[in-house]
Amino acid sequence: MAKRSEAQKIGSFGQRLVALAIEENGKWIARDQTEDFGIDLEAELTEPCVSGFIIKIQIKCHKSVKIEDNILKVKIAPKYLEYALNCRIPIIYVIIDKTLKKIWYVWVQKIVYEEIRKNGKLPQKGITVIVNEKQTLQGGLNDEIIGIATMKNKIQIELSLMDIVQKVTAFGNQKIISNVFDIIGKISDEIDINYSVEYIITQLIDVTGEFEPEKFGDNYQKKRNSVELMLHELCRKIGYKISKKQIIKMTVIGNYYSTIGFVSLGILYDDYFAHIKKMDLPEYYKKTGISVFGIIHL
Repeated sequence: MAKRSEAQKIGSFGQRLVALAIEENGKWIARDQTEDFGIDLEAELTEPCVSGFIIKIQIKCHKSVKIEDNILKVKIAPKYLEYALNCRIPIIYVIIDKTLKKIWYVWVQKIVYEEIRKNGKLPQKGITVIVNEKQTLQGGLNDEIIGIATMKNKIQIELSLMDIVQKVTAFGNQKIISNVFDIIGKISDEIDINYSVEYIITQLIDVTGEFEPEKFGDNYQKKRNSVELMLHELCRKIGYKISKKQIIKMTVIGNYYSTIGFVSLGILYDDYFAHIKKMDLPEYYKKTGISVFGIIHL
C-alpha cells in the first residue's frame, strides 16, 4: 500500500488548520478547491448573510517558519503571480508554521500591483515578500480580508479600471476608449494610476518589441489600432502623470524608435508642454545613438 510522503502530510495538516480557522471565525465559510489550479480553499463572507464575496486561498505549510525581528520572508513563485494578475477574485497566500500552529497571510494581487507599479512587469524568478509577524490570518479575517473580498480599497478600484481598459481596448471603439479615460482622468488625483500607465506602456512594448506583422495575420491592423488608441488617450487625459522614464520606455524600444510612441509624445508636448519641457528629452535622444532611420513603423 502506498504511503503518503511527509510533504503530503504537512500539506494536508495545513489545509485542515486553515479550514478550521475560517470556520471558527464565524464570518466565513470554507470550501475545498482540490480541482483548482494552485488553489487549496475558497472562503465566502457570510456576515450578515451569504454574500457572494469570495477569496481564493493558496496554502504553504512548513514544519517551522523562520522569524527574525518580527518578520518572515515568503517566496511567491511566478506561476502564482501570473495567475493573480489575471484573476479578479482575491487570492490570499497563506503561510503556516506547523509546529506552532500559527498562520500568516499576504494578498497576492497587492504584491502584483506594487511590482508592476514599480517595474512595469513581473519578475521571472518570483518575488520575496516581507510579512509582519502580526499579520495573522485570524486577524485578517476580521478586518483587512473583509475589505479585500468586498473590494473596498483603492487597489481593487484600479485593478477593476484596468479590466475595463483591457476590455474596451480589445473592442477597439474609439469613443468608448475616450470615455473610459475621461473617467480615469477625473479620479487620477484620488488613486495611484501608475499601475495603469505601466501596463499600457508594456502593451506597446510587447507588440513593438516583436515587430512581426505576419505573426498577427489578419489581426495585425486591429492590434496596431488598439495599442495606438489606448496610448494616445492615455497621453491626452492623464499626460501630466507620465514620467520621463515612462516616456523613454514608450518611444525607445531596443535599438529602435516607435512611431506610435513619438506621436504620443507629440500629444504630450501639445497638451502638457510645461510638464514635458522640464524633462529635457531632446538631450536624452541625442545620446541614444539611434539613427532616425531606426524606426518601428507600428
